[in-house]
Amino acid sequence: MGHAIYHDSFSTDMSRNEIFNIVNQRAIEEGDYQSPLHKPVRWYEDTCLNSLEEATEFIARNDDGWYDQLAVKYKHQTDFKPSGRLEELNIRLERAQYAYCELADTPHFKNHSSNFIGCKECGSKLAREYIQNRCPLCRADLRPKSVQERIQNLYEKAEDLKQSIKSQENKERSQQLDKAKEFWFVKTEFHV
Repeated sequence: MGHAIYHDSFSTDMSRNEIFNIVNQRAIEEGDYQSPLHKPVRWYEDTCLNSLEEATEFIARNDDGWYDQLAVKYKHQTDFKPSGRLEELNIRLERAQYAYCELADTPHFKNHSSNFIGCKECGSKLAREYIQNRCPLCRADLRPKSVQERIQNLYEKAEDLKQSIKSQENKERSQQLDKAKEFWFVKTEFHV
């Protein structure tokens, strides 16, 4: 027993009654009491947000909890074409993530000449062929600090690129908002 929370997007071409009937039918079919939604949907008709992310945040801020139903409009471009700058940032992100995964996941001691590797944390001597990058006893990272710093730097570079992509995409989408289509973002909650 618990409750289910659904977040759905519907075109504003659909009527509010059609949308309500769809989400209510789901509550009847999936709910454990086969009963409709406990509360009516609160429609924020006068609010139209610029992205799904903003709509999600708006719903979270205005949700009273306990089986609350909310709906708010947001704009979304279904035919958005990214600029060359955005595509270049995506390529750089892909390369940075590949470099990070390559360095972080490759066993560091694979081609080491020594048969045993010492753990600086717990003092164990470990057979090289049985370890990856962590001590199996204390879970300490066995790689040199310089390698750990390179891994951390690659991770931070990828995270910075993600933020750059997000801000660039938001900037480009906001410039094209007049072409964007409106949708209802509907949050429903019922007992299952």
